[in-house]
Amino acid sequence: EKGDQNNKGESPAERFVLRSRLRVVTVVCKKAVGLKQVYDSADKYAIVAHLTHQALDEAKGSDELLVETQQLLREWITDLIISYNAHKDPSGERPLDLTFETLPPLKGLTRLVFALTKSSLLRPKHVPRDYLSYLHSLYTSLAPEPLAKGLYPSLSAWSTLDTCVATNMPLRKSSLSEHLIYLLEAYSLVAVLYTRRALEGKLQMPPPHHAKLRKTIKKLKKETLQLSPLVVYAKSGTAEDRYFECHLLEEPNAAGVGFADFLRAMEEEVKSTLERT
Repeated sequence: EKGDQNNKGESPAERFVLRSRLRVVTVVCKKAVGLKQVYDSADKYAIVAHLTHQALDEAKGSDELLVETQQLLREWITDLIISYNAHKDPSGERPLDLTFETLPPLKGLTRLVFALTKSSLLRPKHVPRDYLSYLHSLYTSLAPEPLAKGLYPSLSAWSTLDTCVATNMPLRKSSLSEHLIYLLEAYSLVAVLYTRRALEGKLQMPPPHHAKLRKTIKKLKKETLQLSPLVVYAKSGTAEDRYFECHLLEEPNAAGVGFADFLRAMEEEVKSTLERT
């Protein structure tokens, strides 16, 4: 960039200065032809990332603002569900869709917003200050999809060390009752739970390097770019299974109501609003 031209005594090389500039990219988006196109083109990961950043900015660590932010998140997802159901079924004859099961781009968004309301990010009283600073730094730097996985971890079930039988399972106690081994990925944590039946069946712990479960864990570690996740192998009924217990977000606990109660309260409000319109 050219410097001040009033300094006549400067040599040509001295008349230029180096400055950093923010590059602005302009993206041209086509206008949607209808509400259906808006819903179909939505990205739940981008939405929850925006909500997370906005919630952190609004709360600013104040207890009153944190409570208000959690309430605003609940109101936001309720309003979206009302709008979607009114668009999907104007007659009101079909059952309400509270989790966007009929809209693939937004399927799972309700759970993600619920998880954000229970996140340690919005509960500073219950979280050490250093850990809270770490969470703020991490979550504000993550891409949308990894951020979503940090809010609502991925849970899968395994019948053997080489056979995965279920993925994207709900984070509740009932999900941990049928299978032998469970794998939980929470971005900064990868936890493997061996049930009593798995231990009685003498399944190797940790799994051997050639097992599909072990290869999956290695792949997850490789895909986690910002940090190296902690890998924990836990036996059911021991102290280590706390790594699973604390991630069962759909259970009622000190962080808030369970997901079933969350949906029940929201269903009443959605029904009441749609009946008045």
